[in-house]
Formats: sequence, C-alpha cells, structure tokens
Amino acid sequence: MLDIAKSELFAPGVYFGLDDETYHADPALGSTDMKRLAYSPCDYWFESVHNPMRVSKEATAAQLFGRAVHKFVLEGRDLFEAHYAPTDHSGATKAGKAEREQIEAAGKTPLKREDWNRICSSGAMIRSNPYLAEAFSGGASEVSIFWKDGDIRKKCRIDYLKPRASVDLKSIRNSRNIDFREACRRALAEFRYDAQAEHYDQGRAAARDLIGSGAVHGDHDPEWMRRVSGANEWAFVFVFYQAEGAPLTYGVSLSPANGLREIARTTLRIAEQNYREHVARFGFDLPWVLAEPLEEIDINSLPAWAFRS
Repeated sequence: MLDIAKSELFAPGVYFGLDDETYHADPALGSTDMKRLAYSPCDYWFESVHNPMRVSKEATAAQLFGRAVHKFVLEGRDLFEAHYAPTDHSGATKAGKAEREQIEAAGKTPLKREDWNRICSSGAMIRSNPYLAEAFSGGASEVSIFWKDGDIRKKCRIDYLKPRASVDLKSIRNSRNIDFREACRRALAEFRYDAQAEHYDQGRAAARDLIGSGAVHGDHDPEWMRRVSGANEWAFVFVFYQAEGAPLTYGVSLSPANGLREIARTTLRIAEQNYREHVARFGFDLPWVLAEPLEEIDINSLPAWAFRS
C-alpha cells in the first residue's frame, strides 16, 4: 500500500489551540482538498503545498472579516476585543496610518468601524437567535484533527465541537437578493458543504480512537473529551449569517441518516481514487496535468444552447 505523504508535520491526534497558518501548512488532505480532488485533481496540486511555484496569497478583506466573526461568535466578545480594534480614519490619511500603527503595536488587527459594528451585530444576532443560541455553548472552538485513513493522511478543523454536534459557521453575501434561506441552500449545493460535513465526520469518528489512546494535545477538559468520544451519533450543523445587508442568521443540520450523506460519501470516494491515481502517475514533484489525446469535437458534446441565434 502506498504511503501517500510527502511530509508529516502532525502525528495523528486531536489538537487544541492550533493557529490557522500552522494547520494549513500540513499537507494532509482537508475538506477543500477532497472537493478539488473529486472534480479537478490538477487544481488540487496547483493550489497545494506540493507546488513550489504556488503564489502565497494575502488574506482578502472578506476572509479577514470572516475570521473576525469567527473569533466573536466562537470565543466571545472579550477575546474578540483582545485581538481586534476599530478604526475611525481612512488608512490613506496620516491620522489613519497612525491609528493603525497604534493598534498593531498593541498586537491587534485593525478593522474598519463599519466592519466592527457589523461583526458585533452579527455575533449578537447569532447568539440571540433562540434556535441557534445553544449551537456555540458547551463545546470547544477550532478543534483540529489529523488522522490516517488507510494510506492517506487527512485533517479537519471543526469550528465548534460539542459532544452531540459539530458546528460550522458560514458567511453569505446574497448578491442576487433572493430569500436568505434559499441563498444558504444554494451555497450548500454550490460549494458542496455536504462533502465537508461528511469529511469532518470521518475525522470525528477517527478522533474517538485517538482520544482513547491519549493523542490529545493542548488545553482541554479530559472529562469533556470523554463525553465527546463516548457519543455514538452526532449532527452536523451549519450556521449561516449574512455578511452584507441585514445581519440575518439561518441554521441547517445534516443528521447521520440524511440522504445527502451517501452523495457526499461517493464524492469523497472519487476524491480518494483520483488522489491515488495521480500520485502513482505523477508523484508530488511534477505538476499534475490533464494529459488526454486529441479529441474530435462532437456537436452532441456541446451545450444544448450552442449556435442558437
């Protein structure tokens, strides 16, 4: 059996307090990797740590906003304010530059006042929603799991882990101005969040043995961990919030019996098969390319609307 791993940064285990950058640096396969592998293995390699020419990307404004919301919702306002501070002046002005330098010198990340206010209102809305209020209590935030599934190293990072649920926080920018609930459902389908949920649940299932063997790292409550490992079933919950417009919130769950689960498992099996085939064919050091012979194009392979005037 192939030992499919170019390097290993983390031994199999459950990790608390791991920062984003360190987590993402490990080449184990995360849910985004699995989705890319299912549909375009070449894109997986191009975006992976195996590509020496990969361009390091600066976090976008939307990503920074999302991280700040996660800090507020998952860890509370006090920790949010310990890591972020609002700005009241444009960064292009002398006053704005001085303001940001002062914030950064204090070890915090500056946020525009409008983003700060929105984050606070979004966090308050999520925590005040009677159907979602319990989603972010009684658990632990940003729990990372590394495990080995046969010959493949995998990983996941659960936003909020509870004994009977895994909770993931998602932002929505409803640019089409459709019903917010419908926008959330479309996002779930478009970004294949079902596959993410199934991948994360595989990691959580693997964590039961890891916890039993003592492979738990970072600050944690051992008794609470025993409750997590003792759960036979759990739901996967997505909590959506609207990042533009009214700070709306909406939650959906995927129970173990949900029909989407089998679709997701099929997607993950395809990803694993593609991964093994491409590793065997190209290894990690060569680019993964779409090497297909020339094909005579057929009209039946074109979209139905082709050549209509």
